[in-house]
Amino acid sequence: MLAVGVSAAVLLGASACTGDVVKQSTGDSGNGPVVGVAATPAASPAAGDPAGRTGRGAPVRDLARLGDDSGAPGDVALLREGSLEIGAPSDLVTGRGRTVDVPRECTTLSTTSRGVTAACGGSVIVVDGDGRTVRTVQVDGTATAAAVIADGTVAVAVEGRDRMQFYGADGAFLDDDPSSDSVDTTVLLHDRNGGERLAAVDHAQSSVTEMRLSDRKYLAALRIGQGVGTLAAGSGTDGVAIASDTRQDQALLYTLDEVVMLHQSVPTGPSPYAVTWDSPRALMWVSTTGDNRLTAYRVDSGTPVEVGSFGTVRDVRRVVDGRDGSLLLTGDDGTLQMIPADQVTAGVRS
Repeated sequence: MLAVGVSAAVLLGASACTGDVVKQSTGDSGNGPVVGVAATPAASPAAGDPAGRTGRGAPVRDLARLGDDSGAPGDVALLREGSLEIGAPSDLVTGRGRTVDVPRECTTLSTTSRGVTAACGGSVIVVDGDGRTVRTVQVDGTATAAAVIADGTVAVAVEGRDRMQFYGADGAFLDDDPSSDSVDTTVLLHDRNGGERLAAVDHAQSSVTEMRLSDRKYLAALRIGQGVGTLAAGSGTDGVAIASDTRQDQALLYTLDEVVMLHQSVPTGPSPYAVTWDSPRALMWVSTTGDNRLTAYRVDSGTPVEVGSFGTVRDVRRVVDGRDGSLLLTGDDGTLQMIPADQVTAGVRS
């Protein structure tokens, strides 16, 4: 059902080409260049009445799903300075997740089939669903983002390098391949044929680069509007990725199958930032900091259609859907918000 809906949507909405990214865009006014300047979300007004339940904690550095093969009772990993918390969204918002120590240098997470990967300065760690560090890979340089594929190969973006580095299951350096100047996010996703694809995001250049992981090759790159906020994939095998364009108040739907393509875009509320693709529901979720809202869009008609909206905490930076259908959001100050599955279902029009 999902594959049919997504396929129909992207075929109806296909509208983009691929190739080398043009490394220039315009500012918020549309006049001045902003090459090398990452977009930042607008500061939120005071929060009104956030949906669901909220909790407080130290600032969150990153948030990621655990892979479906992790075997863990929880399904989300939350990274703070020096610690990783694992659990269901309902556990994390109440402080009942399992907490393990990780290097204080860890800054970003990405989903793997059996857990998560963290980029931690001069190394990359691979953590399983129980919170155990099962591998540590020393890298040449400072890792800004990393991902691990099924055969154990580790793809690493390194600060100041325009080539993605690859390390084998034994930790030995394999090779590198062109990427972008300053990749700081890697998103692992699966296409409709089950193949593994890597979306490498360069916030300063507002671009996404697709790499095919079976042979560690660069495929293509696209501009993400004028100022990408975040890019996220879902838990399914549909090859879909969602991105926010914070400067132009829009959200965009891409697929990474044969080659990265932009298929749909939709105007959003003010200052979109955190996004996710809810594969089970086939919904695009977009959080906007300018009005403290989280909005759901259906895409199966070929044009995204708003079908629901919830109030959020201030300055949302990340959002992810849990296996139980709940949603977890993190604010810039460490505030967590969990919207239960039944509330999500009731608030989304069919």
